[in-house]
Amino acid sequence: MPPQTDSQPPEPPPQSALELTSSEMISGKRAGPLAFAWRTPASDRALVAIVALLMIAAVTIVLLSSPAEREIYIKGELSTFHLPQAVDLDLGKVNSIHLRGIDMKFSRVSSLQLRDPRLSLAKAFSGELSITGSMGQPPASVTLRPVGRRGPFRVLIPKNTVVSAGLIQTSKSLSLKHVPPERDRVRLSLQSDSIDIVEANRVTIRPPISWSLTAPSSPSLVLSNEDVMVTMESVCSEECSIELPSTAFSYLQDGGSIRVDQSRQVTLKDFRASSVMLRGVKEPDMNTVHPSLLEFVTGRNFSWIAIHAGSGGGVDFAATIGVTGRGTVTSLRQDGREVLPSRAADLIAADPARRGVYGGAALLLVFAWGVLFNRAVDIIAKILLPE
Repeated sequence: MPPQTDSQPPEPPPQSALELTSSEMISGKRAGPLAFAWRTPASDRALVAIVALLMIAAVTIVLLSSPAEREIYIKGELSTFHLPQAVDLDLGKVNSIHLRGIDMKFSRVSSLQLRDPRLSLAKAFSGELSITGSMGQPPASVTLRPVGRRGPFRVLIPKNTVVSAGLIQTSKSLSLKHVPPERDRVRLSLQSDSIDIVEANRVTIRPPISWSLTAPSSPSLVLSNEDVMVTMESVCSEECSIELPSTAFSYLQDGGSIRVDQSRQVTLKDFRASSVMLRGVKEPDMNTVHPSLLEFVTGRNFSWIAIHAGSGGGVDFAATIGVTGRGTVTSLRQDGREVLPSRAADLIAADPARRGVYGGAALLLVFAWGVLFNRAVDIIAKILLPE
């Protein structure tokens, strides 16, 4: 009688770890007792730890290499300057005012006089006179001169206005030019016994007034009042130029200052620095001989403590805008080169006590980082390279 055999086929030998298919290795399914699983709770924690430690190291390197905040005192000159805040000026006497892109209103006018070498007749008038700019290119312009006794003359300059200065050598006076930002206007308020309009181009006058039946050689319209001062309210959207009898002028009255918002990017083109002092830095590595492009980011309390116009001296006696600022900055670049020391250099140059405290803390953190990173790599290595 033949031996009785089992009807089931023999079991195949267990599949080794090296014979696992790629899909099984990726999914981490065990096919046998010797196979290993790549995705385990331990390996997941090790990978997360490695990524987190590398990110911490990268952030630390970036922070240590970035510039350290510094308190700065800076003084210099440039041709144009953007006012960071609106400025309300109370000016004294002016020689003349030239406006482009205008809207003017005169009140308290009692008489008009067309001044002409061949015709000097006064015309009775009482009420208000308005002059508005007509459409056309270039924009309408008006030049006027206050005459006689003068009252307040106030100029409201909006934020981000470009200011510049020029010397008028013939009269030894200073011309201040203000270019308002787009969709904004410089506002002026003037009182005087008489206001002489010496030029009015591309404008509309209401009520209509003819300059002269015969074309005058030098037309001039004088608005006056014998009893009270004539008042002018005007705005200009293109350009406002004011000629002052003095060659020195300050935009900050009574020792005031203009604060600049925190984290504001300030750009000074063709800036000739005359004095730069950084707290904790004996000699800042900056060019103070030639004009340069200066860029800095303001800190918590940066302010302009002086903004004045006048002669910058030198051979050509060019008029410039002189500025002086003081406060903290978080970045200072001259011609694209960072001037502030890095945080790492700041710690290295600190006093021994402070350097010792920060150095000890840094060593402790580096040691802890190394232990954690080594442990995570060891876990991954044991999974990938089993014994």
